[in-house]
Amino acid sequence: MLVTKLINRSKTLYDQLLKNRVLFIALSLLFLVSCSTKKNTAFRRGYHNLTAHYNAYFNGRESYKEGVLTLEKSNNDDYNNILNVFLYDDASANSVNSQMQRAIDKAAKVVKRHSITARPKRKAGKMTDKEKKFNAKKEFNNWVDNSHLMMGRSYMYQGDYKTAEESFTWILSEYPESESYYDAQIWLARAYIQTKQFSKALDYLQRSEAEKDFPEKRLNKELFVTYADYYIKQNRFSEALPWLDLAIKEGGKKVYIRRYKYIMAQIYQQLKQDQKASEMYRQVIKLNPPYAMEFSAKIQRATLFDQNTSDSKEIRKYLAKMIKDEKNKDYLDQIYFAIAQIDIKEKLEPDAIGNYKLSAQKSVSNNNQKAQSYLALADIYFKNLDYVNAKCYYDSTMMNLSKKNNRYDEIDKKSDYLSELVGYIQTVEKQDSLLKLALMPEANRNKAIAEVINRILDEEKRKAEEERDRQKNIALYNENNRPGVENNSNSGKWYFYNPVALGMGQSDFTRKWGERRLEDNWRRRNKGVSDFQDLASNDPSAPSDSAAAKVDLKSKDYYLKQLPLTDSAKVETNLLIERSLFQLAKVYREKFVDYNQSIATYLQLLERYPQTQYQLEAYYDLYQLYQLQKQTEKAQFYKQLILDRYPESVPAKILSDPNYLARMEAEQNKALDVYYKTFRVFENQQFDKVIEMCNFAQANFKDSPVLSKFLLLKAQSIGATGNVDLMKNELQYIAKTYPKSEEQDMADFMLSRIEANGFTNFVAQGHQAYKPVSNNETAQSSSSTTNELLEPVVPKNLYQYQADVPHLYMMVATGQISDINRLKYNILNYNLEHFLMFDFKISDKSLSSDTKLILVQTLNDAKEARKYLKIIQRNQQVYSEFNSVQMQQLIITQSNLDILLKEKDLSRYLMFYNQNYQP
Repeated sequence: MLVTKLINRSKTLYDQLLKNRVLFIALSLLFLVSCSTKKNTAFRRGYHNLTAHYNAYFNGRESYKEGVLTLEKSNNDDYNNILNVFLYDDASANSVNSQMQRAIDKAAKVVKRHSITARPKRKAGKMTDKEKKFNAKKEFNNWVDNSHLMMGRSYMYQGDYKTAEESFTWILSEYPESESYYDAQIWLARAYIQTKQFSKALDYLQRSEAEKDFPEKRLNKELFVTYADYYIKQNRFSEALPWLDLAIKEGGKKVYIRRYKYIMAQIYQQLKQDQKASEMYRQVIKLNPPYAMEFSAKIQRATLFDQNTSDSKEIRKYLAKMIKDEKNKDYLDQIYFAIAQIDIKEKLEPDAIGNYKLSAQKSVSNNNQKAQSYLALADIYFKNLDYVNAKCYYDSTMMNLSKKNNRYDEIDKKSDYLSELVGYIQTVEKQDSLLKLALMPEANRNKAIAEVINRILDEEKRKAEEERDRQKNIALYNENNRPGVENNSNSGKWYFYNPVALGMGQSDFTRKWGERRLEDNWRRRNKGVSDFQDLASNDPSAPSDSAAAKVDLKSKDYYLKQLPLTDSAKVETNLLIERSLFQLAKVYREKFVDYNQSIATYLQLLERYPQTQYQLEAYYDLYQLYQLQKQTEKAQFYKQLILDRYPESVPAKILSDPNYLARMEAEQNKALDVYYKTFRVFENQQFDKVIEMCNFAQANFKDSPVLSKFLLLKAQSIGATGNVDLMKNELQYIAKTYPKSEEQDMADFMLSRIEANGFTNFVAQGHQAYKPVSNNETAQSSSSTTNELLEPVVPKNLYQYQADVPHLYMMVATGQISDINRLKYNILNYNLEHFLMFDFKISDKSLSSDTKLILVQTLNDAKEARKYLKIIQRNQQVYSEFNSVQMQQLIITQSNLDILLKEKDLSRYLMFYNQNYQP
């Protein structure tokens, strides 16, 4: 009986297993069939839509949302600058790379496994319009376009704007009927904004506005904030305000509403609309923002008080209370900065300097605030013409300033100029110190050296004591951390466990050394020479670290060797001072437009060295400087000195003949015209005619810089006629008369070839190998009459027109160098104000002694270059004040610029320019 039951139960179990196996196989086959995307049936579409939506897409979207939420809660905003409209624009967006990558992977999985592009099987009979529209679709899975959109958005948060752009463009081209189409338009505009393709961005924003079926309820806010970002990124702040206001009115998450309001407050503050800014900051505070934003809003409101209508006493009391609040200990740098800003408003500059320094000192980890504090100090010192201190603080600014700061390039350039200027100042001070010590009585000199050595010994003793204390602390630490020894105190005796000691040590270090990066030789940054003790560490000729062991800084001989004790050494020292004073005066004038300091330095040079080798240039610069300052009597004094002492000099000729420069330029142009014609004849191998034309040039263009080129043509032509001795004489004359010139190099080369290979081989190689310039044009015969020689010649094919390659804006400026440099500053400032997003670079090249090319690069093509040219020509404030400078504004390619700089002939480029660029 029991056996029968067991057998029956086993059969039942077997039957169930058999049925389940059949069911399992049937389900597996059904799954495999439904998984295929090669056929398009209602069942398969339903399966893939369901699986894509609630599997890969759902998980990817959750990861994306998690990343965005993380940024909303923890992004680290820089409140010193206008906040980014979008969180993907912040540096902290890197922290969500993993979440965004997971979203990208899941979206890619949807596209790869669930995309259905096969057409559904056509039904018999005529299709309805609805069926036709359905069959015309490129994609039959409803979640594929959403997945492409999610991928693009995730790439934006990863900072891969180019790949994001491709994702959004794909949606626009492949899924024009989808709901994602409108999202993709807006996000594509955002990608273009990030890559500074503003015209493309505006095109897509305007398209979205014009779309008849644009889902306003769902996407209006996204459109509005994108418009705001578009204008902010171009520093067109006032145009961004109405779009932010519209976005706020659309409502939404509080985290974004208060962010947009904070940005509006910052823009109002930038536009000097302080009351509106203060009100907007008040609204931000009411929205219960994170403490960092709340604190910043309160600080900004405090600095916006109107000193004409209210008293700062209450505000100062409020800020003092904030200093005492324990929760503000990490924000002390911002509080002191705010107090300094109030000091500036109330014209309490010394107090402001003290508070800016406190702000920098209290700034431990906020490099942005530290940079702002140093920059404020640097600007004050620069305004007060204290260039040495200004340089130190601009250097400290650059060590902490973000490259994204809109003043970065300006400060970087100013820091470079100050380095040059301070270098000359320190050279003069140091050499004066050396001279002063050298001229001391020997006893006094020895006493000064002994004092230096004693200070070194005291410093060594102090360091030895510090080292002993350090070793004691290490021993104590090791003792306390032996196995079995408990140490639960966080404020033990070891230095690095004692926050009070750490703070005091940092303060002492900062007070002594200032801000220093963690790097080798940090002590040497920005150390000026102020006394004899600094001579060793600042002397360029002092031994390097590798040789330090051989130097005894406690030896009197070491210091005596640096002093100019002999007559020849004193002469060398004075020559160095003389040269530095001259260069210092020029830097004051040309790079800082500081005419008073330039004048004072020139006068110091002339007083100390009455027979200076720079006397003529100093006189002429003083004449021009006094003219600029409208001090006519003093200008006339130096003019007369030039005419009396240097009557044959170029400055004297310029001063006595107002048309001298114009006449010299006209003569130069005539000489160039004749030279081009002569060269064409030379190419045509009419050597007798070339010699005749060169003789004409020698008689009529004696002072022209082109004369050396004529002589080289003449020498080659003489050689081609067979007169080797005369050719060698001509070449030797060129080499001797025009040293360090291109013609001398060519003459030496020809002479060496003749010497090595003989004249016959030289001629056999052909004269074309020795052309001084390159020109492919076939020459026409010409007569030797003077009138014909002076007819202008237009050589062709020297320059090439290429519309699609990058271009440069080029201003050709002729006149006083100081004015040209001021003009360069104006263009630089104009670009910083109006074209910062384009990252234009400005440089200059010399075309002649008084003609500079001011260049702005890079413009993408001729079309963009013409636009820039048209815009800057309209803005008279850039160049209207420079009446003494002749200006021509052009555009040029880099290859054509290289030719122009080589040929030095503007007239030829102007002919080419008028033919190709003028409308």
